Amino acid sequence: TAATETIPGIKISSSGLFSRSRRETGLPDRVLSAAFKLTEKEPYPGKVVNAEGSFYVIHLNKVRKPDPEQIKEKKAEFRKKMIREKQAQIINAWLDHQMQKSKISINKKRLDL
Repeated sequence: TAATETIPGIKISSSGLFSRSRRETGLPDRVLSAAFKLTEKEPYPGKVVNAEGSFYVIHLNKVRKPDPEQIKEKKAEFRKKMIREKQAQIINAWLDHQMQKSKISINKKRLDL
């Protein structure tokens, strides 16, 4: 690290922990994509990452495994959300079908109230 600190234009920094769902790191998407391919067995990518006019040498520093209790909690929450979304899709599809097979007339007098 000491040698690179004296070279102008070289910046060494750590992003800290981030997840696939929360990417508020300030890093370009190309760098994040490369980072998510890294493993503990292969913590360095095969090449330097070129993104947005800059070059990034990245290294996987730490992997934090999710808490099993959090997974249970999030799984139930995710399931409820998916059920609500599926229900909304079914209702919208039914409404679209009803509108396609129905004759619709607009009473302009009622619209001007």
